[in-house]
Amino acid sequence: MANKKSYRVLVVGATDLVGRELVLILNERAFPFETMRATGRDDQVDQTIPMGSSSIPVERLTTELFKNSDIVFFAGDSKTVSKRIQEALQFCMLVVDLSTHSRQNPDIPMVVTGVNDYDLDPLFSKPHALVSCPSSIVTHLVTILNPIAKRFGVSHVNVSTYQSVTAAGSQGMEELSRQVKDLFNYRESQVASFPHRIAFNLIPEVGPIDDKGHSEQECQIDEETRRILSHHEFSVSATAVNVPLFHGYAQAVTIETIDEVDVQEVKKILDETVGVLVLDEPLDHVYPLPSEATGQDEVFVGRIRKDRSRKNTLHLWIAADPLRKGSALNAIEIAERFTQENKLV
Repeated sequence: MANKKSYRVLVVGATDLVGRELVLILNERAFPFETMRATGRDDQVDQTIPMGSSSIPVERLTTELFKNSDIVFFAGDSKTVSKRIQEALQFCMLVVDLSTHSRQNPDIPMVVTGVNDYDLDPLFSKPHALVSCPSSIVTHLVTILNPIAKRFGVSHVNVSTYQSVTAAGSQGMEELSRQVKDLFNYRESQVASFPHRIAFNLIPEVGPIDDKGHSEQECQIDEETRRILSHHEFSVSATAVNVPLFHGYAQAVTIETIDEVDVQEVKKILDETVGVLVLDEPLDHVYPLPSEATGQDEVFVGRIRKDRSRKNTLHLWIAADPLRKGSALNAIEIAERFTQENKLV
């Protein structure tokens, strides 16, 4: 196939939060698409997805759609992905999987742009490429960890996450809204997307708990963080918590380094890192907030401080939008690496 300057793009699962964000950002960034098509569930066919000043119709996923696509983004549930991803690879030049499906396969590159782009290099010469995106919370974390690990080395990371209901999709957001209304009107609140009422509550269970007491999200944070930063050897401990926010994720992170850390140097390194915004004037109450990070492309970091008793330990606070840099933007930046390098031929 001759070198292409525009591409036929397909977003599978475009009707949920991440899929909608993919369509919006592809348009915002003037991604070189010749056509943009979107799929959803059978009961969503003929709905429309906003795309700038226009919209695109939701279609039923068919083999014909794959045959007429160059780039496919899988933003739907992992069941759909497991059934259709091989078919997509048969016909499409690039498949980017944002679901949990491909994350489970160590042979499929898991990439965060700006962190381990080099893992894309072996794919550039292949006629059909498959790339996996990690969990949103991991994308945020490794974006901050990577420059610190390069300069000071890292031996252990301890992270507590505070994740909004976007993790449960539009159903999670609807449930939080409904529960808040129920409680203010003295009505019994129904639970569906979470194991307990999420409104005015904190739930330290993000995903199923295994027989050792770790939640699915906590295991993902451990495994995916070390996999993406595989050139560094360190351990990860995580506690993941769902919080009653509609948007935004935050993390309290403690990093044990190999070399003694210098806070001012850490701030300088992070300030020079593409995709990172340092907000660290705590005396003036300036630090990252999920509400301010929502809708933004950067990973916000602040409250950067050395431990009071351990010279090789650093504490910091992260906030970011899980739908943009955490998911959709990272996937699109992966595709842009291929188009900019003219590797989709």
